[in-house]
Amino acid sequence: MLSTTITTHVFKRTMKNMFEKEYAFYGEFAEKVNQLTSSIFNNVKIFNRNVDVLLIAPLVGFLFNSKAEMDTKRDVATKVFVDMLNKEEERLLFVIRLILLLDKDYEPSLEKRFDLAFRYLNVGDQEKDNECMKLFNQYVCGGINVLYERIIEENKASSAPEYLENVRSFLDDVQQRFNEGISADDIIRLHEQTTKRRN
Repeated sequence: MLSTTITTHVFKRTMKNMFEKEYAFYGEFAEKVNQLTSSIFNNVKIFNRNVDVLLIAPLVGFLFNSKAEMDTKRDVATKVFVDMLNKEEERLLFVIRLILLLDKDYEPSLEKRFDLAFRYLNVGDQEKDNECMKLFNQYVCGGINVLYERIIEENKASSAPEYLENVRSFLDDVQQRFNEGISADDIIRLHEQTTKRRN
């Protein structure tokens, strides 16, 4: 019970500071998010909300090793408002921590990755917080590129069956990359590290 209380307290404080303002997509990424959340045929959408793209895109970016930088000076923008960020704060935090834990290129040491995700995130070190958000944003943009290319652009889809085939092919690729990129040993080591810290 005590550990749960501490975790919840840290979680609430972290998300309040990291997502206290609306999240905006700019330029080409705004245009791609708008298309990914628009009706394709008969009110069928790939994503219902902008926040759904924000949740999925960084994981896709990580799995496909795709990063990109957003040009915040562009005029075109679409947003995720603060109330929606607050509603999805638990899943957003999960995504950020998962990426921090698994990204060996960002930090080779499991010990340091674990510390960054669970000890040093939002404890007054603004530089570390900014680095974490920069990594998150890069994967968000890279993931948006992958989603757009694989679902919207691939095979120049123009009908519902063609879009559905693109989605099916993409999900098959995601499953294969997940199985190849995240080993059972990684999961076991993370579990052991978590258990060790709790004890």
